[in-house]
Amino acid sequence: MKYFATTISDEEIDLGDVYSVQINRSQEAPADSLTAVFFSSQKHSEYKKLAVYTDEKQLFFSGIIDEQQFEASKNGFFLTIKSRSNIAYLIDNEASPQIYKRPSLDIIFKRHVEPYGFTSIIGDKSIFNVTLEVEKGMSEWDVLEEFCRLCLKTFPLVSTSGVIDVSGRSELESILFSNTNDGINYNSINQRYNRYKLISEITVCAPYAAIYVDKVKDQELINKGIHRRRFISMSEDTETSKAVSVSTAEQMIYESKEKFNEIIIKCPGAVYAQLGNKCEINDYTLGSIKNLQIYEIDYILNQNGEFTTFTLLEG
Repeated sequence: MKYFATTISDEEIDLGDVYSVQINRSQEAPADSLTAVFFSSQKHSEYKKLAVYTDEKQLFFSGIIDEQQFEASKNGFFLTIKSRSNIAYLIDNEASPQIYKRPSLDIIFKRHVEPYGFTSIIGDKSIFNVTLEVEKGMSEWDVLEEFCRLCLKTFPLVSTSGVIDVSGRSELESILFSNTNDGINYNSINQRYNRYKLISEITVCAPYAAIYVDKVKDQELINKGIHRRRFISMSEDTETSKAVSVSTAEQMIYESKEKFNEIIIKCPGAVYAQLGNKCEINDYTLGSIKNLQIYEIDYILNQNGEFTTFTLLEG
């Protein structure tokens, strides 16, 4: 891997050998994160950006630098860089409060995303007959995420190169994890059923009151012995708001079921992949498992070696 930092005067610097690095990508956190420690015995300029490339010159990580630290001690000289991917611009900037009566992906992108350097978004460009309220304190990312949840029933995925995909489908080539066939080899595999994440019932309440107006139940989960309920409130007292709230409740139950069957697979070396990648497993013991999607990626290089860990969910 090659690590290049950009100074505030736009000079690109090769940071050289890395002592340790950890890169995390997760659908739970919009911005990818990186913490890297380099051997260094020289003074460093102030850096503003970081780019990481594989030995095949493929972009592995790109982001803004949040923290830069130089340490000189009896153990040696070290430069520590903490960085987040460019989606951090949307997280760190507060959106202007306003109300969209009939929002579209185009208008949300142009007002809340494009000004921060993003040039491409993939998704349904229709106009939606809903009301989207941008409240005080919401970030630009919150606006995009809320639009996707409300109108598209999807979650925004951002590629390493900065392309935002809100289509809800992955056009990327499917990945095969296998120690028996042509595929990506792995050292270990862990499958677990997270019953505690399942939600069997959600009650929709009237605004500013404890009066319920509807209930959403999943009888299949109830039959399996899951009894876990939640309450959500309507934003306003209208039939449209009720329909949106019921739809939100249904989505919450669906997402809880998505996270039930979780597979963690640890691979040697640096394995390039993206969140949302479709994948399958061919294992001696577990057999063939298909219809999986990458939910989280952890890349680590330290004194114990170099490896990439993937968290896979059904989808």
